[in-house]
Amino acid sequence: MNAWAPRLWLGAALLSSAAFGWPVDRVVDVEKGKERFEQATSVDWVDVENPGVADVERLEGGELLVTGKAAGATLVLLHAQGIAAVWRVRVYERAAPGKPALPAALLEAARKACPGLNLQGAALSAVIKDAACRKAMLTLLESDALGPSDLDLTLDLPALQAQLKAIADAFAKAGIPGTPQYQGATLVLDAELTVAQAQRALWATFRQTLGRPTLEQKATHF
Repeated sequence: MNAWAPRLWLGAALLSSAAFGWPVDRVVDVEKGKERFEQATSVDWVDVENPGVADVERLEGGELLVTGKAAGATLVLLHAQGIAAVWRVRVYERAAPGKPALPAALLEAARKACPGLNLQGAALSAVIKDAACRKAMLTLLESDALGPSDLDLTLDLPALQAQLKAIADAFAKAGIPGTPQYQGATLVLDAELTVAQAQRALWATFRQTLGRPTLEQKATHF
């Protein structure tokens, strides 16, 4: 049986940009019915959330072949040497979509929930003090307007506790064994998972995680 015993690391202060959590790591645009090649390093596997929109295939040379199938957008989970990333693939019919502006209503909601939020050009900094601020910021970062390098986020303990509960609830709903816990500033899950369970755990972690945690894989059997 394929199994994976992951350890998920979550920094409590400024989070590493070489890690895993909202916003997506990269946005890739491809025309419907067309293909494009993307460079990737030692990708172990790829999981496309909505394969009806796009297909992403690993090639022997290390590249990824992205094929646009239907207009729309889908998230893509990539795993390489213990590190996970999420891309958004946007499939267009006539003209490639540009980078959107921050949704005004979501930005205003984040400002109200996160006092002290500062936006300078494309650079956003904030202290995430509680569950309400965390929820508002998660919703804001689901847009493509900000990338990992645009963020400077600090999570206080109440926000981390809310995040832990959200991850634990998502794991339980997805049938992931074990209970995620914090060890100091580290989020740890000690459980043997099948590859399918590991993918579900990574999806759940990404969707509930604000900022850029790191991930260390303790053992690989696939």
